[in-house]
Formats: sequence, structure tokens, C-alpha cells
Amino acid sequence: MQCNDRLRQQVAEIKGLEIGTVRVGTFTSVSSQWLLGIIKEFENQHPRIEIKLAEGDYDDINRWILNGTVDFGFVSLPVTQSFEFIPLKKDKMLCILPCAHPWQQQDGIN
Repeated sequence: MQCNDRLRQQVAEIKGLEIGTVRVGTFTSVSSQWLLGIIKEFENQHPRIEIKLAEGDYDDINRWILNGTVDFGFVSLPVTQSFEFIPLKKDKMLCILPCAHPWQQQDGIN
């Protein structure tokens, strides 16, 4: 089925059309925090392209990318595979300490 979808997409590209399916590997926080707005904007710009989401953990997404189950996926660095990746966002890391902790006055922890 994937080969058939790709063939249809390639034929459509030759004809100058955009049709087909994009399969995305994602995990819960990306699905709930980012994707709704991204998908809406994408669908407005590309109404003939269907988006299918596969939700799992990082290992699932890595495996899906490797075996072609998804076209791309959201993962957290570092990745174990030699994937091409585009950093989208850096999460701020925080350390919560008791008030009397010796590190409490430091600006950062190495």
C-alpha cells in the first residue's frame, strides 16, 4: 500500500498536483501541545494531502522511521540512528531544590 501511495504521489507531482498521505510518528506531548495548530495550517495549504498520526514512544518512532511505517517523526535528541534531523525547539530544563540545599544559590548545574 505504501508503494501504491508513493506512486500516486509521484504521478500527481508530475501533473503538478499535491495529493497523498503523510504519515507522522509522534508522542503524546507533541500531539497535545503542537500538532493541532500545525495540522490545521498544513491542511489549509494542502487540502488534498491526508495526515495520519502514529503515536508511540521514542523507540517506536525510531523503528517506524527505519522501516518506513512513517515518513518522519518527532523525537528527542540524541537519536541512536543516523537520521537527518531538524531541531524544532529546545526545552528549558529546571532543577527544583529545597530552600536549604547547597546548590540553591547557583545559576546552573553542570
